[in-house]
Amino acid sequence: MATWAEQLQQMLKQFDSDTGTAECHGMLAGWLCAAPTLNVQDWVDSMAHELSADGRLPKEAVDALSAAHASVYEGLNGPLLDFHPLLPGDETPLPDRVLALGDWCRGFLYGLSLGDMHDIDQLPEDSREALNDMLEFSRTDKLASDSLGTEDDEEDYSVLLEYLRTAVLLMNEEINPHRAAPQTHSPLH
Repeated sequence: MATWAEQLQQMLKQFDSDTGTAECHGMLAGWLCAAPTLNVQDWVDSMAHELSADGRLPKEAVDALSAAHASVYEGLNGPLLDFHPLLPGDETPLPDRVLALGDWCRGFLYGLSLGDMHDIDQLPEDSREALNDMLEFSRTDKLASDSLGTEDDEEDYSVLLEYLRTAVLLMNEEINPHRAAPQTHSPLH
């Protein structure tokens, strides 16, 4: 059985979408950071209008988008902080992974705007810095060349990917501070 990520990728290809999997995932992550109350139906409706002239999607497409929403929401807000940008794996040539990282960042920035995050000057300094970094990362088409692929390049990409993951989690926390969980037991006397 295909994972939600594979289903999302297949669905976007099926509709010959201009939005790739990485960009779509980034858009959803950005939108959920800016508007954590984004419900599944609004997400599906938004994508339906992008993918289909009549705004309708088959059940499989709705299921793929719904699963993506659930996974990204849980990754951003769950207790494990298990969020990871959806990018190609190590079997993909490094220049292609770098381009996908740029697509992911462009999607994230667009998602923030969909969630009505327009004034970044209102964000804490760390989040503003991370957004500026993402803007630079979104220009990776200038960096991706066939000469990439050395061991140092691979290591640099891994560091960049971890920075991106951590930056998104930081931004989500700064934009949407979580409240301490209520106590479910009485304190010891």
